[in-house]
Amino acid sequence: MLELEVFSKVSHPRLVPLLGHCLENENEKFLVYKHMPNGDLSTSLFKKSNSDDDSLQSLDWITRLKIATGAAEGLSYLHHECTPPFVHRDIKASSILLDDKYEVRLGSLSEVCAQEGILIKIGSQGFCGCRSTPNATCAYDVYCFGKVLLELVTGKLGISSSNDAATKEWLESTLPYISIYDKELVTNIVDPSLIIDEDLLEEVWAMAIVARSCLNPKPTRRPLMRYILKALENPLKVVREEHSSSARLRTTSSRGSWNAALFGSWRHSSSDVAATSAAAYPKIEGVSSFKQSGNTGSQGSGQIGDGNGNGHSSSTRRHSKEIFPEPLDEEDV
Repeated sequence: MLELEVFSKVSHPRLVPLLGHCLENENEKFLVYKHMPNGDLSTSLFKKSNSDDDSLQSLDWITRLKIATGAAEGLSYLHHECTPPFVHRDIKASSILLDDKYEVRLGSLSEVCAQEGILIKIGSQGFCGCRSTPNATCAYDVYCFGKVLLELVTGKLGISSSNDAATKEWLESTLPYISIYDKELVTNIVDPSLIIDEDLLEEVWAMAIVARSCLNPKPTRRPLMRYILKALENPLKVVREEHSSSARLRTTSSRGSWNAALFGSWRHSSSDVAATSAAAYPKIEGVSSFKQSGNTGSQGSGQIGDGNGNGHSSSTRRHSKEIFPEPLDEEDV
């Protein structure tokens, strides 16, 4: 009934099509959705090939970027085109359904609620109070989406569906390899089954940067979904504008810069930014690496959270306003 109510309020091509429902039998109520031939992202990222050796065939990078962009379109609709904004609350690889052309249809809609959703809490003294549900904000969706992006970049299955200690430990060991200052670092965590050239590597790098910004431990510093969508539609602009504009923008104010929305609390600070070489980072066991560059780079510390504001912060640089204007502090999304 909750899912049916959602469809009475929202309609978008990126939501799984509802074909009908049966509510007559009290014990056998069900909804009928359009069949998705390619299942969901959790089962399609790696599939058994048609060969006899039981080898796995992984999605190519172009398809992965297409899936990320499609999911961002659906979430952007819920967050920015619905009044009040709707929060999905269950974004993970298994919620991203794929049709025969790998077009995204968001499923698992039973958890969708308006962002203004509240819980009634009875205090120990008998008083009745209200508080915002911790996972009923758009920022919570953004955090979960960041983990989905990391799955697409690294090929590490199950990250988006888990919050256990092992997942947090994996994030802590992975995020330091994502730096706006050094592209070569990300090659240590890229899915080894991906075949990518230098240009596509920049797109992988850009998606990893967006993923890290989504995982900012401070909800107010996570980018809005509409800006995430713009970044995924123009991934090369995310990384190339840094090199063409950094000299001019070093002295500009961070207020209004797009990277403040993208990187959140990665504030540019001489005390936070440390020069380092890619060789200074240990190679993660079990993943491939491209030819390492001898160039030095800088990176901030890793930042891990649980989606609701607990974690660490890091540092950043300044970019142009074109993609990511900085959200105001009071815009708690």
